[in-house]
Amino acid sequence: MDIMTEWLPRVQMRKYLALCLFGFLAIISFIYSNIQFSKVPNEIASQSLAQYLARVDQKSVALVDPVHKSSLLSVNAAATQYFSIMDAQLRKVAGNSTPPAEQSLHNGTVGDKTEMKVPPVEDDKTEFRYALHKSNNFSDHFEPFPFLVEPRICKERRPAKIVIYVGSPVTADDIVRRSIIRNSWAADAKKLGIETVFSTGRDSEAVDANHTGDVAVAIEENKRFGDILMVNYRDRWDHLILKWWTDSDYHAVHCDHIPFMAVADSDSVVLVKEFSEFLDKYGNEYVDDLGCSVLTGLAASRVESDRYYVSEHQWPNKTLPPHCHGAFIMASAKTARKMSEAVPILGIDYVSSFKVYDVVLTSIAQIAHVKMRELDGFYYSLPYNAAKNICASSMTVIHSIKPPAIIPAFLEYRLVFCALLFAYKCLLFAGYCG
Repeated sequence: MDIMTEWLPRVQMRKYLALCLFGFLAIISFIYSNIQFSKVPNEIASQSLAQYLARVDQKSVALVDPVHKSSLLSVNAAATQYFSIMDAQLRKVAGNSTPPAEQSLHNGTVGDKTEMKVPPVEDDKTEFRYALHKSNNFSDHFEPFPFLVEPRICKERRPAKIVIYVGSPVTADDIVRRSIIRNSWAADAKKLGIETVFSTGRDSEAVDANHTGDVAVAIEENKRFGDILMVNYRDRWDHLILKWWTDSDYHAVHCDHIPFMAVADSDSVVLVKEFSEFLDKYGNEYVDDLGCSVLTGLAASRVESDRYYVSEHQWPNKTLPPHCHGAFIMASAKTARKMSEAVPILGIDYVSSFKVYDVVLTSIAQIAHVKMRELDGFYYSLPYNAAKNICASSMTVIHSIKPPAIIPAFLEYRLVFCALLFAYKCLLFAGYCG
């Protein structure tokens, strides 16, 4: 009897713990399912892009500060118009060998009908040739592409410590992604003199359909926020080198009043307080160098279908050269100019052939006489021991925070966790807070 009396509470306790664990997992699954973005390719077949955009908006707008909701919805109204037209255009193209007539959205508004002529985007082999006329137009500086939309911070010559150029295509998901970044770490960064610009190229489907709706969306968004740089190249994975080149060239020529620039992936989160302090303390050490996380000893992928494929023709050695991690690369305006001007010297066709653009930066840097310097505080992903390192004052940039819907939650978690950790150490260790 005594054995049964002891055994029953243990069984009940195990059941109780199991129920608690199950409940916890159920809650986590529910939360994650509500913030996870659906993937576009799996759903486009059953619904229009406009419907997809509207559904994504419903999930993401709730994450944005209420003050900015009306602005976000206003911009997305123009985006919805663009995607509706693009969807209709693509349906026509599918059964028609002649491209449809160009649609002019007039900046997404009714009234001012200012026409914008966009230079044609040719096939991959001739994509750069039309830019040659720029070399003798009022300047001896070679500009690789026409800039279709320009950010306010540069056009109005406003002061700042640095401009961070965040790669961001013109798609439904990326309109929402930009809004989340704008109202999270980028909003805090602006208060400390760190400006964010979203860098984008042309939408390939819009180019194929022979209309400029994607340009109209970028213009409308830039009118409201002033933080868009749109350049005339096809925005896709194997053109990341073009994004880096145009960002560097634009800053060196049109934004050189701001001493530093950085190119960043959209899933790189800047810890602005720490990054600002890092710039104030160590910025001068990076005036002549590229600041990045330097990767060494990586094997070259020879599989053509691989996203990181590098052919023997491009790089004959089995081991890739030491190169910058492309998720975040910082440079001074002076270094950006030297790097940009070295591209035609190395060869535009050769440089643009690399899918892994950060690998070819090593060769460009050698021609420009620029060295790579380790950028302290950059993490490829959350540190293994996050509880120990997440509050380190040396941590400045964390890569691979995705899906974008979790960025505000991650920053809030870090803020609360670090405050509690600091208070705990104050109580535990005498003199820690002194």
